Amino acid sequence: MKKTACTLMFILLVSPFANAQYTPDGEAYNRSYGAEAVGNYEQALKELNGLTATAKTNYIFQLRRGWLLYLSAQYESSVEAYQKASTIAGTSAIEPLLGEMLPLMGLRRWKDAEAVGAAILKITPKNALVIGRLAWCQYNLGRFKEAETSYRQVLAQFPGDLDIRAGLGWALMKQNDKAAAAKEFRAVLDVAPSHDSAQQGLAATK
Repeated sequence: MKKTACTLMFILLVSPFANAQYTPDGEAYNRSYGAEAVGNYEQALKELNGLTATAKTNYIFQLRRGWLLYLSAQYESSVEAYQKASTIAGTSAIEPLLGEMLPLMGLRRWKDAEAVGAAILKITPKNALVIGRLAWCQYNLGRFKEAETSYRQVLAQFPGDLDIRAGLGWALMKQNDKAAAAKEFRAVLDVAPSHDSAQQGLAATK
């Protein structure tokens, strides 16, 4: 599944009020968004860390900090930032939990990521994004049948998600069902001939 960014950040970049006067914290946020937009995550973090002490107690600060730390591959610090955001937001907020899953998966802490995903599903039981991430966790934990089930749940909602279909192919492959796996890989390659995972998967079935 694709990474989840704070869409708000990019909306602000193209706001019709781009020439408005901002507070110093607002200017720092704008500079941070601009640095992120060109892939300079270190500078984006630097600008964010220039906020006032009061602004740093804000939920958005911790959420954005978690995201930028994740993009910078500072996964442990990213987890901590997302957990702080969760504390501020309260138990009903899934946004920081979705964020926390990403660095946990980056750290290959599959069981921890799975636990966070399970907590999200208690709030939004049919969340396809979370179920897809859980499928990847289950796959990496060697629970291939569970991964297959999760991938199928996502495909029931989003049958056009080619990455998920390729994931299903690999889950089937790991269960030694090469014929079924090949069928899934071919379905991906029929419409995305350059899909790397599906190419490798189909080759492995031969």
